[in-house]
Order: sequence, then C-alpha cells, then structure tokens
Amino acid sequence: MVSRVAQFLTPWTLTALIMLLAVVSLWPTWASLNGFWLDSTRYSHGHLIVAISAYLLYRLKGTFDKEVPSPNLLALGPLSLFLFIWLVAVLASIQAIHQIMLPLVIWSMCLAVLGWYLAKKLILVVAYLYLAIPVWESGNFVLQWLTVKAVEIALWVFGIPAYIHGNFVSLPAGSFEIAGGCSGLHYFIIGIAISVLYSALFLRSIRRRVALVGIAIGFALLTNWVRVFIVVYAGHVSDMQHYLVTQNHYYFGWVLFLVAMLPFISIAHRFERFDEGDNEAEPVKTNTPGATSRFGIAAAFGSCVVLLVAVTGTIYAKMPNLEQGNIVIELPGERGGWVSVQPSETDWQPHFVGPAAEAFSEYRNGDATVSLYMNLYRGQTQGRELVGYENKIEGVGIWSVMESRARSLQLSGQNMLQVREVKLTSDGNKHRLVYYWYEVDGERLIGGLHTKLVYGLKLLLGRPDAGATVVAARCDRNCDSAHKAIEDWIRTYLPVLG
Repeated sequence: MVSRVAQFLTPWTLTALIMLLAVVSLWPTWASLNGFWLDSTRYSHGHLIVAISAYLLYRLKGTFDKEVPSPNLLALGPLSLFLFIWLVAVLASIQAIHQIMLPLVIWSMCLAVLGWYLAKKLILVVAYLYLAIPVWESGNFVLQWLTVKAVEIALWVFGIPAYIHGNFVSLPAGSFEIAGGCSGLHYFIIGIAISVLYSALFLRSIRRRVALVGIAIGFALLTNWVRVFIVVYAGHVSDMQHYLVTQNHYYFGWVLFLVAMLPFISIAHRFERFDEGDNEAEPVKTNTPGATSRFGIAAAFGSCVVLLVAVTGTIYAKMPNLEQGNIVIELPGERGGWVSVQPSETDWQPHFVGPAAEAFSEYRNGDATVSLYMNLYRGQTQGRELVGYENKIEGVGIWSVMESRARSLQLSGQNMLQVREVKLTSDGNKHRLVYYWYEVDGERLIGGLHTKLVYGLKLLLGRPDAGATVVAARCDRNCDSAHKAIEDWIRTYLPVLG
C-alpha cells in the first residue's frame, strides 16, 4: 500500500495536487478574477491565459516524471507571509493585493514541496497568470502619454493643424480625447502573451526570447498609435462624420493588430530557424537533488495543506452577517450653541453602498449651518464596504469634486484630528466644503487603503464596527466662513460622536 502511494505521488502528481489546492482554497481570488474577466474588455482574455498556463504545465509532465522532488521546508516561511498578506487583503476587500499574491502563493507551495530545481521550471507557468491579473493598470498612464505623443508627431508629419492640450486633440472640425481606454493596454498585454508563448514553445535562446517579446511590444504599441491616428485623421477629413468617429473603432483596432501580427510571425519563424542553427541554446542540466525522503515530501505538502485550511477557515469564520436587523444611528442634539434641525436642502448627501445604518441631519448656530452624515457598517463584503469605488462623498447628483487634500484640525491642547478636506462644486457657481474621516473600531483614519488594511487586520481579532463621518457646509469661493463653521462644530461635537 505504501509503495503504491509513493508511486502515485510523483512530482507531476504533487504539482497537480498543489494546483488543485490553490484553486479550491484561494477561491475568493479566482471568483474576483472571473468576474473581472467577464466584465472588463481589457481583460476578456483572462480565461484563455489560464488555459494556456494549464497547457504549459501539461507540457512539463514528461520532464517531471523523470525527476525526484527535493522539498525545501525553508520556503514555508515566505509562503506563510504571502498567505497572511493574501488573507488580510481578502478580509479587507483589497482585490489588487490578493490577486497579486495568487501566483506568489502557488509558486511558493511548489518550491516547498518540489524544491528549487523543479519549481524553477514552473516560474513561467505561474508568472504567465499575471497577464490575466489587472496589475497592468498602474502603468496605463505611460501608454496613454506615449499614444498622445505619437499622435502629435504624426499630425505634425502629415501637416494637419491641431492643438494638443493634455490628452485632448483639438482640430478645426472638433476635438478628441485620448482617454485611458485609448492607451492600447489590451494590445500591449496580448502582444506579450503571444510572444512569451511562442518563445516558450519554439525558442531556447534567452536572448532571442527577450528580443521577440520586445518586438511584440513594439508592434502592439505601433498598432495602437496607428489606430488612434487613423481615427483622428478620419474625423479631420470627414468633418467628424466618419463611421470610426461617430460609431465604434474597437474592432478596427483588432483588425490592425492581426495585420501587425503577420510580420511578427515571420520574424518569430526566422528567430526559430536561427535558434536551431547555432549553439546559443541553454545547456541541458540534470537534477542533482540532495537527500530526500517521503517524510520530507509529506511534511512540506502537509504544511501547505494546513496553512491553506487555516486561511480558508478564517475567511469562512469571518464572513459578515449582512442581515443585521434594524440599527439606528442616534445623532447628538443641542450642544455649545448648535441646534439640530430638519435638513432644509436635499441636493446633496454622500452616497455609500450597503451600510447597516446611516443618518443625515443639519445643525445651526446663528447664521452658521452645517450638515452631518454618519453611517455604520457591522460587516463588509466586496461591493458593500466602507471604502469602495461606488461610494461618493459628493453624492449622486449635481455635485463634483474640485479639490481634495489631507488636513490637520487643532483640537483641545495638543490633540489633532486628521480629516480629508474636499471642495465640491455644482454648475460652476455653487460650492460646498466637506470634512470627513473614517472610523474602524474607534480608530480614526482618512486614507482609503490604510482604512481597508486596518479593517482587515482588526477583523482577524474580532468583528469591528466601521463607519464614516461627514461634515459639510455651503460656501463661496474662498470658503472661509465654512471652514470656521465646520471646525467649530467638530470641536463641539467630537467628544460625543460615536
């Protein structure tokens, strides 16, 4: 029986089990990625990337069956750290962080169970997943800037009169905005995906692999620049009436991309012939593992299982109860000359998704009037959280954000209150000053990411309440009177807010 188990637990079988564990145990990340792939145009290739990674893994089966695993128990240290970061990010609903952690967790498990020699062969398989993870958004502004500059040069070369200001291109016939969606990020990612896959399948030379990826990136960028320029040129010659301007140029870009891939494939084939004809290929190395044992493999694999069960169990234990019954926030009454009154204005109120309770009121003290909004979250989940994309301090309506900055408010003695100061405008002639802060288990915070992280860490120790406090007042352009009114109200009421 023992020998049969030993024969079954080959390096390939262990790798397959690790991947299965990663899918089952890290399900919050896979679920978030699946939703993102279905909703986002720029990452609609996500499912295909996973399938390609699975194929690249399958190609290693013959190699792995000939090798002997050499467990590296020291890798359990980094794995524990990555899993802790992943856990806090999941609890705090910080998708970007727990999605970035996913490949690191998977590869760390492979390193712990299989050892460096075999784990090294899995680097490409696991890293390929990053082409389906939205880590690339952080560099989108660079591609956008390059597109603007490329179009500016092309317009100059063709002698087309245009004025470039920021991301806007003004022509005699009209204006274009080269927005973030025009950066060519999707072509950029797909170009990398195609070139890396081709290199993995047909090239052995590291130098040629890198060169091929660079060429693919160049073709992808050039494709997007040509696409945007053609759309701008079409608008110029047709008085903004061309189909590419009035309707849609999305599929036009992919036609150009396919055309650009034809010379790229030709170059790739030439690289492949050169690769076969010289001796620059990577030398074949043999595995010389140190002493290994079934106990070492079992200890490493068992430790991975225990760690994954621990974090998965924690997530289940900390799942919020969103059915919380009737909860009422009692706002403070008269204090220090301020009197609570029924709101006389209804054109502004902060918009938060999914709080257990929220309250809105108005306070007056002579000629000064401030508005108070407070909410409470007894549990948070993705899409129903204190800090989220759908939450808007300006509300859903006529107001928009002009300025936002951190501000320190002097309280009694040496005490300070950190607040986020936001200036809102409506129709360009109405203004409102807003101070707000978040509170997590009694700790006041103003940074969105910081608030999420604190909530995730505190959630490990209990079920912390969280909420937002927003104080606002109408003002003129300099907002001096609004500053005084809001700060006086906060100094008066902060001791009794909760």
